[in-house]
Amino acid sequence: MGWTSTHVNKGEAGEYMRKLFTCDGEISSFEMVGGAFVGWGQHYAAVKRTIKATGESYVFAVATLIRWTRDDYNFTYKEMDESMGPYMYKCPVSILKLLTPSEKMEAVSGCNVKTSKYWRVTCWENALAKQKATKLVNNSIIKFDKPLSFINNENVDTFVVRKLGRRTRFYKYYPETNSYNPYSFYRLGKGNLNGYKVIGLATLTNI
Repeated sequence: MGWTSTHVNKGEAGEYMRKLFTCDGEISSFEMVGGAFVGWGQHYAAVKRTIKATGESYVFAVATLIRWTRDDYNFTYKEMDESMGPYMYKCPVSILKLLTPSEKMEAVSGCNVKTSKYWRVTCWENALAKQKATKLVNNSIIKFDKPLSFINNENVDTFVVRKLGRRTRFYKYYPETNSYNPYSFYRLGKGNLNGYKVIGLATLTNI
């Protein structure tokens, strides 16, 4: 999409963005369920889309570039949803945690989410690095370059990290629900902890 210019009063930009991403259409309705400005030039929104024919819904991200000027039309913006691969990767954790897991979003919307996944992973990496959270903290999701093999012939490449006192346990990650099974864990030695990336935070347990 192109750039749009309008007038926004001081202190009303947040409300303007909420109204921008909240509308009721013939096929779907949209509601901004979370939003955050990053500096003066970027805004990130979590937008809930509900498909009227099925009642199904999912939450996706919209990244918006913003320019402020002293003109009458002082607020200029360009919005891009995550499937467009916006070259903006400063989305806050508070917004990322509201998004529907990519696999579920793909199943509901029928859209290819390959670009969205790359955008989300990059945002998570940046957000966690900013928080100095690239160390293994509770609920970190880590993905290894190559799957690890276990004695039950299972190969797993993505885990959720949980720290229990001085012990660290690793649980198989289920991306479709952003969860893990708290009753089944793996023990990884220091020799195994190479070649992984922190890609997010799990928010649910798969009980």
